Amino acid sequence: MKTIKTIGLFILATSIVACCPCRKQKSGPAESFTGTNWELIQFEGRSFTPQDNYTITFTEEGKINGTGDCNRLMGDYSSTADGTLHIGMLAATRAMCPDQQMENRFVQTLQEVDSYTIDGQLLLLFNNSELKLVFEKVK
Repeated sequence: MKTIKTIGLFILATSIVACCPCRKQKSGPAESFTGTNWELIQFEGRSFTPQDNYTITFTEEGKINGTGDCNRLMGDYSSTADGTLHIGMLAATRAMCPDQQMENRFVQTLQEVDSYTIDGQLLLLFNNSELKLVFEKVK
């Protein structure tokens, strides 16, 4: 039963990724996971624009840096070549944001991510095979 559920979740996640509106006309070579600046373009079914300021960068030293609605984020991460990703507790500056709840959900979701895929210019982050966040390489 668990195998059927896992296969079903995989098919659902694959379907969501395949028809994700953010993937329209995105193509090109795979991007490096580290040293690349990524902008959030989709979260919880909501499209984001560069003016929303949600970004992340992974360093080769195992650090993650980013921005939320109005705060800077920092922490540690570990990853493997097969796409496993673990992001530790993130620290943030303490400015009060206009949409603090959204930033809090963003941080919480990042900390729950367990895998990633790079598809051309896109970084797709998953939790339990469910697509949670979609980032695009900063041009």
